[in-house]
Amino acid sequence: MLRGYSMYRCVERSTKAQFVRHFGKARQQKVVHKTPQQVKQEGERRKKNAEGKKLEAKMIMEQEREEYEESLRRFVPDATYQGIPFKVPDVRRLFSEEDVKDAVDAIDNDDESDFQKHPYRIFVAMMLERPPVVKPTFDHINQYKNALTQLKLYQNNMPPLIFEMYQEKLNLREKETQQSLQKFPLITNDDETDNKHSLERCLEQRLYFICKRKGQQYYEFPWTERSKDETLNDTARRALYSRASSGNIRYFHTSLGPVGHNQIEYSEENQKKIGKKGAQVFFQRCFWISGNAREHEKPEDLEEYAWVTRDELPNHLNPVLWSSLDELVEH
Repeated sequence: MLRGYSMYRCVERSTKAQFVRHFGKARQQKVVHKTPQQVKQEGERRKKNAEGKKLEAKMIMEQEREEYEESLRRFVPDATYQGIPFKVPDVRRLFSEEDVKDAVDAIDNDDESDFQKHPYRIFVAMMLERPPVVKPTFDHINQYKNALTQLKLYQNNMPPLIFEMYQEKLNLREKETQQSLQKFPLITNDDETDNKHSLERCLEQRLYFICKRKGQQYYEFPWTERSKDETLNDTARRALYSRASSGNIRYFHTSLGPVGHNQIEYSEENQKKIGKKGAQVFFQRCFWISGNAREHEKPEDLEEYAWVTRDELPNHLNPVLWSSLDELVEH
C-alpha cells in the first residue's frame, strides 16, 4: 500500500509541475493589441503580396507561351500522318485560361468580343496555285530508262526477230512522242515571250498568283484584314477579288484551316497608336480551276499582277516574307 501510494504521489507532483510550467509561460507572454489601422495595413500588405505572386506567375506563363510559339515557328515535327510530318499544338500552352474563357463566352453570347480583346490584328493571304498542266519529266528518270533500253538492245542472246520487233516498237514510241510534242508543245509562245500574265506557260511547273500595289517595291500574295463575322476562307476570297478584278477566277480551297501562319510585332509607337501588339497573317492555299485577272479591270490601287513559278518567287517577294513562306510553297 505504501508503495502504491508513493507512485501516485510522484505522478501527481509531475502533473502539477507541468501545469505550473505551462501556465507560467502563458502568463509571461505579452498580449499584443493591434489598432484598426495596423490591421488594415497588414491586410493590404497581404493582398499586395498575393497580387505580386499572381502577376509573377502570369508573366512566367506568358514567357513560356512565347517560347512555345517560337518553337512552333522552327517546326520540329513530333508526329506523322500518312508519312507527312507535323507538329501537334499544345492548346494549354498557346492559350491562357482567360483566353479560353473569353472565347467560350463569345460563342455563348454570339458576339466577337474575343476578337476585340485579341492582342493582334488578323490578316489572311491567299496562295492561289495553278498545278502542273502536263506530267513533269525528270532528266534522271529519262537517262535511267534510256540506259535500260540500250542494255536490252545489245544483249548477245537476243534472237534476230525479237531484236527487230523491239526496234520497231522503240521507233513507234519515238514517233508518237514527237507527234504529241508537235500537237501539245511544252514550250509555248508565252514561254518564249515571258508573258507572266498568261497561264499558258511553264506547263510542267506550278504557278502562283502574285500582285503589286501602286507605290510598293515588292509583289505579294493577295491579302486583307479580317472583317466582322468572316471566316478565314471568306477573308481570303475577298482578298483575291480585291486584287484580281471582279471575281472571274474560279478556284477551290484545299481545307478550311490555314496552311501557315506568320506573326509581326509592331513598334512601341505603333502599338500605342493602333492599340494592338502586332499582326497575325494566316495563309490559305487554293487551287486554280479557270479564269484569270483582266488587264482592263484591274483595281485602282493595283499596279501589276503575275503568274510565277516557285523559283521566280524569291525575285518578286519581300525577302522577309519569303523567309517565312519557303517551306509552304511547293515546287
